[in-house]
Amino acid sequence: MTTFSLKKNIHQVVDSIDDKDFLQAVLTIVSDKRKELDYQLTPDQISILDEREKNHLSGKSKSYKLNELKRALAVAK
Repeated sequence: MTTFSLKKNIHQVVDSIDDKDFLQAVLTIVSDKRKELDYQLTPDQISILDEREKNHLSGKSKSYKLNELKRALAVAK
C-alpha cells in the first residue's frame, strides 16, 4: 500500500470516530511524530553549510559526480 493510500485510509477511519479521548491520543501521537521531522539547523550548522557552499561554488573544494562516487565506493568494498 502506498503512503498516499495509507493517509487516505487513515483519514476515512478517523472521520468516522467520535471518541474524543481516542482522537486526542491519535493527535498526540501524530503531533509527536511531526515534531521529530521538524528539525531545525543551528546557526553554527548553517554557517558551516554556507562556508562549504561558498568553497564549492568558488572551486576551492573537490566535487564528485554521482557516477564517480559510486565507482569509488565500489572499489573501496
